[in-house]
Amino acid sequence: MTKDKVRGTFLGLAIGDSLGKPVETLPASIIQERHGEVNKYLDCCGHNCFSDALQGTWTDDTQLSLAVARALIANGSFDLDEIAKEHVKEFLSDVRGWGKSTREAIGRIANGTPWNQASLTDKENRGVGNGVAMKVSPIAVYMALTNPACEQKQWKEDVEKIANMSMMTHRTSMAITSGIAHTFAVYKCLMTTPDEANNVWLQSLVRTICGAAMIGRQILPETLTADDIANRFEMLHEYENITSEEIIEKFGGGSCYVYDSLPFTYMFFLRNPHSVQSLYDCVSAGGDTDSNGSMLASMLGALHGTGIFPQHLVDGLDQKEMILEVADQLYERFTNASNKS
Repeated sequence: MTKDKVRGTFLGLAIGDSLGKPVETLPASIIQERHGEVNKYLDCCGHNCFSDALQGTWTDDTQLSLAVARALIANGSFDLDEIAKEHVKEFLSDVRGWGKSTREAIGRIANGTPWNQASLTDKENRGVGNGVAMKVSPIAVYMALTNPACEQKQWKEDVEKIANMSMMTHRTSMAITSGIAHTFAVYKCLMTTPDEANNVWLQSLVRTICGAAMIGRQILPETLTADDIANRFEMLHEYENITSEEIIEKFGGGSCYVYDSLPFTYMFFLRNPHSVQSLYDCVSAGGDTDSNGSMLASMLGALHGTGIFPQHLVDGLDQKEMILEVADQLYERFTNASNKS
């Protein structure tokens, strides 16, 4: 795996986030009427959290992905105490449109609640938003650098930690499933060259994503919500020749619920994994556009590296040098550690 793929992953998650932010929650029809295709950064159009923000400004998707990355860098390992600490730092500094589950759980941790007791139970708070899946790309990078051969013992340990990180803020099997699925999806993109990403590989990617639902069921069997997202993941096998309108209809318009938005996002990627057009199509289709865009573009960057993104999106991205610096630090932290071991 190359350094450019790591940089591409981080650039992608921030570019997709920033591209989708101004049209978040709007349906495709309104986006089309106001903007046509979303292929450049827009003004925020009165967004309830970012009405005064500049074009190219990102949200909690990027903010919390960077928090996870900084925790991995700081401790040189996948340490949940450090991840909780970095979340609290961001919470006390600048809450960039955080969802309710994340905001309330991290607020409790900031007030002294242990991280493994901070999220509410499934009955009290459904925890079925995108707050876990949107921030796991750095973990995929960590796993690709530390376990490129997918050694079973470490793989199981990392999956358990992803589940526990999910339950830090979202105590549902659906959230766990989404976190594992997206980690696996980005990992698979990191470990694959663009030339290898043919139709056979895309089908194996779908099987990998579907397999995550089985794990989510096992970790929190008392919650049934993994079944909802598992059924939608099975629909990903139908990605060939599907239209944007059909994707919108199948997956609730890419809503803020992860059982809609994650398969919605994957379908756009699977349909066109070798072009930034998949990102434009996904964001223009509406719904949770910043999270959907962030998750899709992280996969594009992981598969292709930085070159997949047009220069106007790279140049217009807020704090791009800082984002690339974090990406480089993560790469060097675990590349150096692997070389020493």
